[in-house]
Amino acid sequence: MTRYVPWRRVPLTVAAGVAAMASVLALVPALPVGRAPGAGTVAGVGATVVAGAVAANAVNNLPGLLLVLDAEPRIGWPVWSWLLGVTTGAALLPIGALANLLWLRILRAEGLAPGWRRYIALTLPVAGPALLAAALTLAGERAVFG
Repeated sequence: MTRYVPWRRVPLTVAAGVAAMASVLALVPALPVGRAPGAGTVAGVGATVVAGAVAANAVNNLPGLLLVLDAEPRIGWPVWSWLLGVTTGAALLPIGALANLLWLRILRAEGLAPGWRRYIALTLPVAGPALLAAALTLAGERAVFG
């Protein structure tokens, strides 16, 4: 059992930033992606993946996911598309996921932190094709399985 909590090592600025984003997002009404025009179609799957990736990189992936889950009564193609966008697309920018922010914090502590340009140059060749391949796979599943 651990009796000591290293409070000085808790990333308070990262936690405060994510909490602030989540608080602001709590003021926004839930997004019913399942009721968007074309939702659930093959093209709608692609559009929803892109929208989810944009949301993850604007407000972080967890608040971006919660933004939709409250509005959807069941998990269908639109929700799967949004989930894919907020999880895979979150790697595109440093603010897309809490893991990215914590990783950058560790790198900064070691004196190795890449800037935004360098981060994007490193992640885009990996995360971009992964997001595209996953979106095409999901759209293909939608086309085949309805």
